[in-house]
Amino acid sequence: MFYLKVKIMDKNFMTTKEAAEYLGLKIGYLYKMTSRHEIPYYSPGGKRMYFKQAELDKWIEKSRISSNEEIMTKCHSMLPLEEQKKKKEYEIQKRKEEKQQKLEEMMKDVKTYIMFDLSTGYYKIGRSKNPEYREKTLQAEKPVIEMLYVSDAFCETELHRKYKDKRVRGEWFDLSGKEIAKIVKEFKFTKV
Repeated sequence: MFYLKVKIMDKNFMTTKEAAEYLGLKIGYLYKMTSRHEIPYYSPGGKRMYFKQAELDKWIEKSRISSNEEIMTKCHSMLPLEEQKKKKEYEIQKRKEEKQQKLEEMMKDVKTYIMFDLSTGYYKIGRSKNPEYREKTLQAEKPVIEMLYVSDAFCETELHRKYKDKRVRGEWFDLSGKEIAKIVKEFKFTKV
C-alpha cells in the first residue's frame, strides 16, 4: 500500500473525485461508468478506484465526434469509384458554371470596339466598359487613333483567336477592309 500512496502523491493516479472533476462528471455517474466497464480504472484490493490521467485522455480521444466535413469525406471515399467520378465531374461542372456566371456578370456592360491607327493602317480590337474614354486615353499617346465601330457582343477574345495570324502586336491587327466588313456584319458592330 505504501507504494500506491507514493504514486498517488506523484499524481500518476487520480482518485475517483479527482477523475470526476478532471472529466467534468458527477462522482455517481463516474461510478456508473466503471460498473458498466465504460471507462478504464484500477481497483487494488477491490475497494477504492484509481484512474490514470493518460488513460482518461485516451478514453476522451476515442470519444471524438467527427465534423460534417470529415463524415462526408469518409462517405465519399466509401462510394464506388464510378460514383466518385460522377461526383467529381459534377463539382467540376458546377465550378465551370459559377466561373462562367461570374465572367458574364463582369462583362455585362463591356463593349467590343475596333479602332484604326491612321499612321500604320492597323486595327485595334479591344474591349472596354467605356470605349470613348479608352479612345481618348490612346489618343493622348497617339493622336492618329480613331474609333470606328462598337458592338455589345462580347467577341474580343474570339476575334483575337480568329485573326491571330494577322496580329502585329498585342491587340493590333493588320486586317483588310473586307475582313473588317465581315467582322462588322457578323458581330453587329455599329459605326461611331
